[in-house]
Amino acid sequence: MAVQVHDQLEEFSFAILDSVEQEIVVIDRTGKIIFANNAWKQFGLENGVDKDWIGVNYFHSCEGEVTQQDPNINRLQNGLKDVIAGRLDCFDHEYPCHSPVERKWFMMTIVKMTGYDSFVITHNNITARKLAEEKVEAALAKQQRQNKILQALEEKQKRLLHNLPVGIVVHAPDSTVTFSNPRASELLELSLDQMLGKVAIDPAWRFLNEGGQAMDVADYPVSRVMASQQPLNVSILGIHSPKREFIVWLSVAAFPEKDDEGNLKQIIVTFHDISDRIRLEKMKSEFISTVNHELRTPLTSIAGSLSLIVNEVFGKIPPQIEQLVSVAHRNSLRLTHIINDLLDMDKLAAGKVSFDMREHAVVPILKRAIEDNRNYQRERQIDLVFIDRPELTHIRLRCDEQRLMQVLSNLLSNAIKFSPDRGQVQIDCQFSEERTDQVKITVTDQGTGIPIEFHKRIFQKFSQVDSSDVRQRGGTGLGLAISRELIERMGGSIGFTSVVGQGSCFYIVFPIANTSP
Repeated sequence: MAVQVHDQLEEFSFAILDSVEQEIVVIDRTGKIIFANNAWKQFGLENGVDKDWIGVNYFHSCEGEVTQQDPNINRLQNGLKDVIAGRLDCFDHEYPCHSPVERKWFMMTIVKMTGYDSFVITHNNITARKLAEEKVEAALAKQQRQNKILQALEEKQKRLLHNLPVGIVVHAPDSTVTFSNPRASELLELSLDQMLGKVAIDPAWRFLNEGGQAMDVADYPVSRVMASQQPLNVSILGIHSPKREFIVWLSVAAFPEKDDEGNLKQIIVTFHDISDRIRLEKMKSEFISTVNHELRTPLTSIAGSLSLIVNEVFGKIPPQIEQLVSVAHRNSLRLTHIINDLLDMDKLAAGKVSFDMREHAVVPILKRAIEDNRNYQRERQIDLVFIDRPELTHIRLRCDEQRLMQVLSNLLSNAIKFSPDRGQVQIDCQFSEERTDQVKITVTDQGTGIPIEFHKRIFQKFSQVDSSDVRQRGGTGLGLAISRELIERMGGSIGFTSVVGQGSCFYIVFPIANTSP
């Protein structure tokens, strides 16, 4: 009866084991399987193993099924043997056991059955956990790669900021310095330790404005950005340089950086040394002043006196002297023209040229410009032709009459200069081909033309076609540059067409101000 009860309990126990989803086998001390539940058998079928597991040696099964997937097979077998020998109470081992259609991971656990000389081996499916761990590991690996990239970028950015020839200073919202690159420290003659924490709106900086006077704290670049919350593109300021014993001039730009809510986060200030430029501009200004007062004034007197002599206001002069005086007179006029060009270009660059914009009839202006060049025309024996178009008699332009006369005189003198002796220069004015509300004034010569490679530079400062023939004709190379500046500032445009060997045509296009008589 006891044996019968034992058998019934054993069958009951095995029935329970068969009903669970966990794969379970029971082995004896030699490793022989004495029980395998339904879940274990089903797992075998899913992986292509269909056999009666009872009597199979579990150790051999491990070698056949796992060795190819688990390089730690020795650890698995040694763990099993340690539990069977009583050296371990329990042994756990994770291993992959992938089916043809799915990756799976299992946790194998072996324990001794209480009261029996048998051992229970369970296989728990830990695939979900392992996949989660793989995702975490992949995420960590990705994060590490990104961190390395960010570190590399930060290092690159740091090297860039440290090697830039431009000073960079970052200020907190209260204007304290939080970052300074080496160039900034060098220009401000302060160490990094001295820079950090320093307040930008401190009067102790003693900045100077462009005029060389002490700058108000409210006009400091950072102060202006803090007040306006807008970028400051250019600000010129000077700082005293104890080491170099002169004023260092800086061109400063400042940019506010804001957070998502629009609050000021920090202010980035960049600046570079323009001391050499300021010194050159000062030298240029002094030179222009010298040219104006020390050269033009006496030259005007000389040219005027020579004009009186040439025109025989004080009586007839001997032919030999007349020739010398005429040469001197022409050269004095040429020098006056050069000086006037230099002064005009300087005023235009500095924005000091004012324009008296009014409506003027275009035809009378053209005729006066022609009359102003009659002497030069006769000297060169050039035929100066004006095409009179009656339909343009009442056309008016809004312009500065004197400035337009200056441009027309420059175009006419150039056309006469570069025309062959006894050649022809033609002046025309007609409605623009593109728009009937514009007029186009043209000055056409029969000169040598302008080489195609020079076309892009024709309106640049000091530009002249580089040939000995042209150089001998004189000029500063500023006339066309000045003409373009004047025309564009009056709302017109200037251009040209040219064919080498056939001549050139310079034109001015202006909008019509009034077409009524």
